[in-house]
Amino acid sequence: MTIDKSKLSPSLLIPPGVSLQEILNTKNMSQKELAIRTGLTTKHLNQIIKGNKSLTCSTAIKLENALGVPASFWNTLEANYSEERLKIQELKSITQKEFDCLNLIPHKELRKFGFIEEKVGSAFLIKELRNFFKINNLLNLSKLANQITFRKSIKVNRNFYSILAWTRMCEIEASKIEVKEYDVKRINSALSEIKNIIMLNDINIVIAKLTLIFSKYGIAFKVTRNLAGAPVQGMIRKLSKKVILGLTMNDKYADAFWFTLIHEIGHLLNSDFSDLFIDLDFSSRELNKKEKQADRFANNFFIPENKYNSFILKNDFSETGIIKFAKEENVLPGIVVGRLQREGKIQKNSHNGLRFKFS
Repeated sequence: MTIDKSKLSPSLLIPPGVSLQEILNTKNMSQKELAIRTGLTTKHLNQIIKGNKSLTCSTAIKLENALGVPASFWNTLEANYSEERLKIQELKSITQKEFDCLNLIPHKELRKFGFIEEKVGSAFLIKELRNFFKINNLLNLSKLANQITFRKSIKVNRNFYSILAWTRMCEIEASKIEVKEYDVKRINSALSEIKNIIMLNDINIVIAKLTLIFSKYGIAFKVTRNLAGAPVQGMIRKLSKKVILGLTMNDKYADAFWFTLIHEIGHLLNSDFSDLFIDLDFSSRELNKKEKQADRFANNFFIPENKYNSFILKNDFSETGIIKFAKEENVLPGIVVGRLQREGKIQKNSHNGLRFKFS
């Protein structure tokens, strides 16, 4: 497959000379007369009109004196024309290697979700994707991925292009959310408010309330659609005055959503990264020190460690026992079940009937 460059012709652009000829026609003035009035040669003016020569700032002033049309008008025409010519030249220089990146980038989903425009031609698609990723060459995306802190897992089939695309989706959507200035010292206040809504079962209400809560503490919170090849659970990005916190709904179980959310906040409070941190699928992960700390933070947020340990010692993991303990701790039974499953206290699918999925 090759790059379609058939629509990338500078001849399709309108040079400033076209406007110049139109004004001459309006004034019934010949190029020879304009040459006399400006002090330029007829040949030089003819080349400008044909688009073969640039219209310089000096020429713009001469045209202002001769025609009464401001120099700024001519300079703007020339600047826009030159910019468009450069853009076309840039697109015509796209290499086959960069074009091959399209096979790895989920551009059809990005178009479907409205993040890139519907345009004909692979060159224009690459231009759209460059704008989307805020990068000058798609080949540099692999280098960009190396600068990101990932929770790595060799068991997860991942496409860094899809992961970067999902991250960019989060950034774009979160940029629309107005938040107060971020202060890590105030996060505990946000956590106190979150505890009051963990029993809700409507995900739309949950997201709306979380967005409002986080905005008061400088965090732009967004649940973003999944992308194929991006087994992502969450991401955090620190900006100068705010933090972006993004989640997916790969797992619709409520307990998994809450655990992921508090796990990410744990990374934030523990300062586990400097700029951008991406958490991949929880189901196949390698627990390093930072991950264990974030897990412990999330677990203790819902159930104090001493009370959980006492529950484990009783060794009553029946449905009745789990419901009773969850009620005592004012948490969803699914949160208890999810933790027991993660820690291998019960089988992976055991008591899934106590775990509800968000509506």
